[in-house]
Amino acid sequence: MNARCILSTTSECTVRASRLSRCSKRTMKQLISLWYTVRLSNQAVNCEFGTTKNEQIRDQVIDKCKSTELWRKLLVKGQELTLTETQHIA
Repeated sequence: MNARCILSTTSECTVRASRLSRCSKRTMKQLISLWYTVRLSNQAVNCEFGTTKNEQIRDQVIDKCKSTELWRKLLVKGQELTLTETQHIA
């Protein structure tokens, strides 16, 4: 299955997936992680997170992480870890 097909639910995902699919270091798992983050961002619009929206999404990504190694990498960064850094590491 093509990563662009999975991510085509929003134009933002499509643009990011298109750009990332050209990068040789990116894998399908990373594209799925990106898709998950964008999906959470879209859902967060309906919530009243205010200025903590990105932190809430970051925490959700960390909480649902299935890779112990990746989970540890993210936790080592602590509260300084941003959503953008989380996406880059994942």
